[in-house]
Amino acid sequence: MSIHSSDLWSNHSSLYDQVFSKYTGSFLNQMIKISLQKLDTSSEPVKVLDIACGTGAGTLKIAKALKKKDIDAEITASDYSEEMLERLKEKNDVLQLGISSFDQQNGMDLSYQDDSFDLVYSSFGIFLFEDRIAGWKEALRVLKPGGIFATTVWAAVDLNGKGMSDVSRLVAGTLEESKRPGPPPFYQILVADNLVEEIKSVGGVKDIQVYEIHATHVFEDIALFFRTMKQNPIYVDALKVLTEEEEQQFDRDAFKNICDFAGGEDEPLVLRGCANLVIVTKE
Repeated sequence: MSIHSSDLWSNHSSLYDQVFSKYTGSFLNQMIKISLQKLDTSSEPVKVLDIACGTGAGTLKIAKALKKKDIDAEITASDYSEEMLERLKEKNDVLQLGISSFDQQNGMDLSYQDDSFDLVYSSFGIFLFEDRIAGWKEALRVLKPGGIFATTVWAAVDLNGKGMSDVSRLVAGTLEESKRPGPPPFYQILVADNLVEEIKSVGGVKDIQVYEIHATHVFEDIALFFRTMKQNPIYVDALKVLTEEEEQQFDRDAFKNICDFAGGEDEPLVLRGCANLVIVTKE
């Protein structure tokens, strides 16, 4: 089953929401701050779309920020996974943040009309698409002229010291060389210049700026972290080449490596990550 399968992401939704969404969500404050500074709010309600919203770490922060600024907004959350959207719906019902729509959508072929939204977000979303170019094109297609598109993508490995890249190297190093996964398909756009050029290549870009952003997160339960990491579709795909016996050995070795990295099984795992934030203004 491909990492692009909605079933895999739906299966991952519970642990993702519990463990990883807080980490990815910690990168969003600067994205929201800068994008709202650039946003034209002269015509309300402001129409906002979050593409590949997951369980809503970003969508909820966007809604809270708009509400705090007293900006009337219609917020649409979209994701390929119905289960991810259901979890976001439950949170919105509790928090009463007024997210107006929860749409199961293929981000490479959105159903919305051209020029529909004033602000489009995708936090750690489109860069994972099977066809990223289609994803960037769709984000800009549904954006109004002069509107703002903001996205985050993990930065190059050398900028992610003591972060997920360290853990990924520890995990990959546990595997026999012949079974180590090659670079992920998004590897080349972890370099900011490459990411900017790829987005610009789809056309319709009036202005594009990139910012290096940092966040630190503490995972108190290493066993839960490891279980969540293994359930991530990217790892599911990478490890499918293993036999049952090899996977059991992998689990023992990789878990030990991560515990050693943290300073012990009972110690918290501290990850300091780096991402590239891209802010686009449409022509």
